[in-house]
Amino acid sequence: MTARAWKLEWTGSRGQAEKAKEARGVKRATLFTPEHKRRSSGAGSSPFRHPGSGRSVAETFKQAREEKKKGRASWGDLSGEEMATLRFGQHIIKASAVFLQTDLSFALVNRKPVVPGHVLVCPVRLVERFRDLRPDEVADLFCTTQKVADAVEKHFSASSLTIAIQDGPEAGQTVKHVHVHVLPRKPGDFEKNDSIYDELQKHDRESEDVASKWRSEEEMEKEATELRGLFS
Repeated sequence: MTARAWKLEWTGSRGQAEKAKEARGVKRATLFTPEHKRRSSGAGSSPFRHPGSGRSVAETFKQAREEKKKGRASWGDLSGEEMATLRFGQHIIKASAVFLQTDLSFALVNRKPVVPGHVLVCPVRLVERFRDLRPDEVADLFCTTQKVADAVEKHFSASSLTIAIQDGPEAGQTVKHVHVHVLPRKPGDFEKNDSIYDELQKHDRESEDVASKWRSEEEMEKEATELRGLFS
């Protein structure tokens, strides 16, 4: 085959590939329109709404990022009427506890960490079971978890990680919202290494929750602000 013929064939193949890619893009855009997301959400559309304006957490954070770029605001400025709240299963938490947000996932600090740096990564859409996540949500959840895990391991001077999902009541899940536990691990943090799973089993149980052991909103916000800086 001459160089010219090869070039023509390669160019034609590339053109076909680009057309196929465009077709896939159109199909994807059609599949995941806002209307489709509302219909397919199962538990309803995203519950993360600013109570006053109806803005989602993602929209609130996007505005905050834009304001920060202009030098007019920071993450810490999200307070009062501008402070979004979000639903984490049956719980309502402040957006100040969130330290990383993507279009489909978010990461938040823990009100009762099992070990220092114990954080949670969740899908934005309120979904109870892992099997009910869409493929794009699964991909984003694990990519976000990987990013968060690497950051907290280094930040808390750990040497290993425990990453776990409690999927269903028999697995210890009581918060009806898929969430990934990310726990930085150090030598000797538990007398028996597997004891951490016993702690996770009772972590979310409301019957064993003692409010005095919960961290204050101020403590959680302080840690979230600190972790947020790792991704800026």
